[in-house]
Amino acid sequence: MQPAKIASGKIWWGSILFFGVLAVGAIAVYSRLRGLTLTSKLDSISLQLNRKAYALTADLQARTTEVRTLAASARFDQAVRAAQQGDWRPAVAALEQARSRSQSKDKFVLFLLALTDGTYATNLAGLTAKNIRDRPYFQAAIGGRTFLSPPYRSRSTGEILLNVSTPVVLEEPGGQESIAGVLALAFSEEIFLRWLAAFRDQKRYGLVVDKQGQVLFRGDGEPRHLPESPQPSLLNADDPTLAAIARAMVAGQTGVERWSPPDDRAKYVAFQPLIGTDWAIALVVPATDIERGLGGLNQLAALVAIVWVAAAYLRWRQLVSLAREQYGAQQLVEREQVLQATINNVAGVVYRCRNDEHWTMEFISDFVESLTGYPAAELCENRQRTFASLIHPEDTERVAEQVAASLQWRRPFDVEYRIIRVDGEMRWVSDRGQGQWDTQGHPIALYGVLFDITNRKAAAKALQEALQEALALNAILENLAEGLLVLSAEGYILQTNHALRTMYRLPDASMLGGIPLDRSPMVGLAAALDWEAVRQGQATCLEITLPGQRIGRAVASRIAKPQAKTESEYLGIAVLVRDITVEREVDKMKTDFIATVSHELRTPLTSVLGFASIVQEKLAADLAPALATLQDKKVDRSFKRVKANLDIITAEAERLTNLINDVLDIAKMEAGKIEWRMETLDLREVIERALNATASLFERSGLACHRNLPATMPLVMGDRDRLIQVVVNLVSNAVKFTTKGAVTCGIEVRGDRAVVGIQDTGMGIAAEDCPKVFEKFKQVGDTLTDKPKGTGLGLSICKQIVEHHGGRIWVESVLGQGSTFSFDLPLASGGAAPNLQPLLDSLKQQMERNTPIISKEVKRILVVDDEVAIRELLRQELEGVGYEVMEARDGVEALSRVKECRPDLVLMDVMMPQMNGFDTAAVLRNNPDTATVPIVMLSIVQDRERGYRLGIDRYLSKPIDKPQLLGEIEGLLQQGTSTKKVLIVDRNASTVKTLSEVLQAKGYTVVEAQNGVEGIEKALAIKPDAIVVDALVSQETDMVQTLRFERDMENVVFLLLGEGPDLDRPGQETLRPV
Repeated sequence: MQPAKIASGKIWWGSILFFGVLAVGAIAVYSRLRGLTLTSKLDSISLQLNRKAYALTADLQARTTEVRTLAASARFDQAVRAAQQGDWRPAVAALEQARSRSQSKDKFVLFLLALTDGTYATNLAGLTAKNIRDRPYFQAAIGGRTFLSPPYRSRSTGEILLNVSTPVVLEEPGGQESIAGVLALAFSEEIFLRWLAAFRDQKRYGLVVDKQGQVLFRGDGEPRHLPESPQPSLLNADDPTLAAIARAMVAGQTGVERWSPPDDRAKYVAFQPLIGTDWAIALVVPATDIERGLGGLNQLAALVAIVWVAAAYLRWRQLVSLAREQYGAQQLVEREQVLQATINNVAGVVYRCRNDEHWTMEFISDFVESLTGYPAAELCENRQRTFASLIHPEDTERVAEQVAASLQWRRPFDVEYRIIRVDGEMRWVSDRGQGQWDTQGHPIALYGVLFDITNRKAAAKALQEALQEALALNAILENLAEGLLVLSAEGYILQTNHALRTMYRLPDASMLGGIPLDRSPMVGLAAALDWEAVRQGQATCLEITLPGQRIGRAVASRIAKPQAKTESEYLGIAVLVRDITVEREVDKMKTDFIATVSHELRTPLTSVLGFASIVQEKLAADLAPALATLQDKKVDRSFKRVKANLDIITAEAERLTNLINDVLDIAKMEAGKIEWRMETLDLREVIERALNATASLFERSGLACHRNLPATMPLVMGDRDRLIQVVVNLVSNAVKFTTKGAVTCGIEVRGDRAVVGIQDTGMGIAAEDCPKVFEKFKQVGDTLTDKPKGTGLGLSICKQIVEHHGGRIWVESVLGQGSTFSFDLPLASGGAAPNLQPLLDSLKQQMERNTPIISKEVKRILVVDDEVAIRELLRQELEGVGYEVMEARDGVEALSRVKECRPDLVLMDVMMPQMNGFDTAAVLRNNPDTATVPIVMLSIVQDRERGYRLGIDRYLSKPIDKPQLLGEIEGLLQQGTSTKKVLIVDRNASTVKTLSEVLQAKGYTVVEAQNGVEGIEKALAIKPDAIVVDALVSQETDMVQTLRFERDMENVVFLLLGEGPDLDRPGQETLRPV
């Protein structure tokens, strides 16, 4: 029994030992298997998350690559340039084509192009009226980086979208690059929803978190963060475990953590960064799914019998897990191949390096050779050189410090520095990346992307320099004394300066920008501008009204961008405005002063000249015959001396009169008050009339006068009297400074201009003095030895007259040999105004000839002047030729005298107290009893046009030209009445209008008719003094014969208008009296 017991004990103990060992082994195996299973499950969810992350990364990289490829294409470059010019059609077509070629299977894909000002177009809607300058993705891309936006709700569709945006860089003609806009690809959130759906298994769900800890996507149905509905950041969660997990995710770490929410069951959270973004993704799995089947040791004891089954099961699960891992590895290889292809298409250098001083590259993409000139193989593992050796020595320390600081705070880094290429060229790069940490939290590697930003840096530098120049220029413009207004090509206000805003009492400049000029307080300026002329490049000068009854002068000019081979690009208009109120007041004061002084001088001069003339006449008519009978030599000598003294008085008074006329002329020209009577004329006639006027100068000087005039001469456009004044002045100067020889007057045609030359053989002018002769009050030569002759205003007046006609005047001279004064005038164009002087002369002659002479023994003349001496002078002159003279001191007294005794003619001054001559003439013409009394104005005031409009008959100036005055008076008295009514009949409305304006300016009352029948009816109704009719119209209706036999029409003057026979002047109208 003992051996049996022993055996039994052995068996027992063996069994106990066996089972004990088995139990211990089972427990050990169970514990080991439990640990292995837990690790396997945790690895499994990490592997699942990693595999899905690669799929999501590939999708995002594909969209990013698609946007960058399109932005860098040549066709899109042309479309963007066209959009900058306002033509968006190529851009919209390119966006539509990009959508059609897109590999995206999302139901919503939108390509968008925005320029730097925020205007944009899409492939769906084309050019829109909206603006996206406030969108974060636009702001990030316009800053020069590719950006994946957080989800946002579309303004137009309401869908949740994401956006990949990248800058559009254009190369300028100089080789520099600049950011011209933003290209964005908007796509729906479906790729993230599909990613979340892949984890939807009972209570599992996925998360996407941005770098602020905001949950962008989540699969548990809880609220997520959107711009319109913000949610708290996980970094600020009350649960410390959740906050710690969120910090690890934001820091870009990878791991699995157990999380036990206080109000829910425990969970495992697997997380890792989403490559290519600054987001992180996570997979949340209930702890029960991981720990299911792993009971306590107390349950293991009860299940010892099934240890091996459990072991086999666990082994099977391990094998399954291994198979899944192998499958995952295969998928990882495929994803790596896709990722490698994507990296090769990125316009930058993708790298991974160790965190050491050499930046030892573990991987670097082949694009590095384009950037640095070194192959990638030479840089990997520092085979031939380190990447750190390529960094510019001046940047090495700064780059290391910035990267170290980013790693310390576990943040991505973005640093710009210079590298040195293999050829020695320096390039700027932007290095964007982040670190990788081991389980102890030590940074072990860096990975990121290098972009070449050399052109962007150059463009930024150029932009900064341009900005500095613009700021300096803006300061100058802001402080200009004159007002400055800059308008866009469409007429919108772009800039104003302080002076302009002060003139118009405008608010701050910021309130005016972008407002149309015609809707601003400067609407008067907008109406006055000749926009079309300025756009054509013609500088425009105009007067405008400023607030506060002030006057401004605005000069508008075109702003254009010069082009090398094409016409300059029109950009806008610049307007300079100057307040000339004070200048106008000064001009008016000067003009009034000169007029007053002139009046005070000319009035006594008129008396001096008039009475001197009367004395001379009396000496010659009465005293000379009586003294001749005395035959007393002493008396004879005294008589001759008195006569010579009177001649001196007369000559000096005339000289003084000419000087006063010069001063008045220059003052009127400066004040812009000269009345110009422009017409087509022949310069040969101007020369002849000027030489006739100066013939006495040649007789007294003994100089010869030569003419060098062509047989035929094109017409010019000008004021006949003013051009005669120029030639008379030049000829007088030539005679004045020439002692012997001759003066030659010539004309020649040079191109489209006629050149008049006055050549003398006089003393000549020194070369240094030639530019000075046309200055006001300037006389060349030594004033101590060469006594000045005149005021020095004659040539200045000539210069202003010639320049008003669009011409130029100059002098060519050799000292001691003579001078040649020349001026040129543009030839008249085909559309020039007709020469109406022959019409006026012929009309005057015919009316005087056809007016019956009214015989009357004594004609009564009313003399109206406020100066007693002038009235006495005129009385003596008029009574000396047999007229009866009445006198009046002013207009009021003149009207009273007319009522008392109707005169045959009124001779009247203009400037008089109480009522001036113009007002008096208007009253006389509006009174039927005096409407036909001839009126002659005799004044120093040169305002003929106003006088003729009032209906006066003649306008003469003081000092009095006695023969002219008596001749005009005699002619008017022979007429008996003031005959002024003229009928114009012509189909050509332009001819009728021109003739009407000219005749009305000469004092005629004009009635118009468009055809012969209308002309006959109006002639019978108004009984005109003269009829100017087109020859063809007259023939069609036999107007002349019809009206000749009508009562009271026997003495009507007929003038026929027709085409001139001179073939060299087609269309020149001629006149023929009937």
